[in-house]
Amino acid sequence: CRTLDMTLEEVRILLQFRDRPYEDCGNVNELLDDHIRAVEVRMEELTQLKQHLTILRQKCSNTAPTASCGILRALGDRSCHV
Repeated sequence: CRTLDMTLEEVRILLQFRDRPYEDCGNVNELLDDHIRAVEVRMEELTQLKQHLTILRQKCSNTAPTASCGILRALGDRSCHV
């Protein structure tokens, strides 16, 4: 479960379900569906983060003294909405 990025609480709940082998597994399905949705949200957030980082990286295309680094300037700009 941990390799599937499930929280310890999710693992505990799954173990409780496992200990009740004659109950309906609908709650297990629901837990997994919730986890899938959470992963999808994280994937979207990570995609947006990658886009921001890529735009930021494009602000400095070569080596130069840090005083003229476009990345550092952009990071220091309070209005920076990469």
